[in-house]
Amino acid sequence: MTTVQVRLFGFGGSPGRGEEQRVALPTPATVTTLLEQMAGQLGPASPAGPSHGVDAQGLLIIVNGRQIHHLQGLDTPLEVGDVVAIMPPVLGG
Repeated sequence: MTTVQVRLFGFGGSPGRGEEQRVALPTPATVTTLLEQMAGQLGPASPAGPSHGVDAQGLLIIVNGRQIHHLQGLDTPLEVGDVVAIMPPVLGG
């Protein structure tokens, strides 16, 4: 198992602080694996992929301080202890 720390911002909790949780994933784990497992928590904006009726394109996903666009996208591998932040495209009001 690969356990990562996930911080959710703007998904029903306090948008400024974020909600933190540990998530255990089967190994090998990728960002896609994490998103598929968390799809129910993220609601309609869930990024589990087209087959799940959700869209990952609009979310900002950061692994250990780096946007996944600068890594391997949704195929970015996750290791034990990684910190993943997930945010909808717009926060604020």
